[in-house]
Amino acid sequence: MNKPMISNLNQLDAAVLIEKFIVLNGMLLHGTKEEKAQAKAMLEPLQKQALEAINSEAIKQAKFEMNVSDKDLSFSNVVTLFKP
Repeated sequence: MNKPMISNLNQLDAAVLIEKFIVLNGMLLHGTKEEKAQAKAMLEPLQKQALEAINSEAIKQAKFEMNVSDKDLSFSNVVTLFKP
């Protein structure tokens, strides 16, 4: 079994990436149509960057710590990063 790992990101870069996801999530949930469209466009490169930096064990650990099941993530607007 592999350990959850984040590679190619230092602590500051990881924190900034997390904050960007939080802001974009807020835009998707509460923004105007224009803000939602902007957030969706900005989300794709961030997802790619995150997927390059974390392994599947880190995703499993995050799901466990947030108490989120695969069923909870089965709706259509979930970020692909967390889909099973």
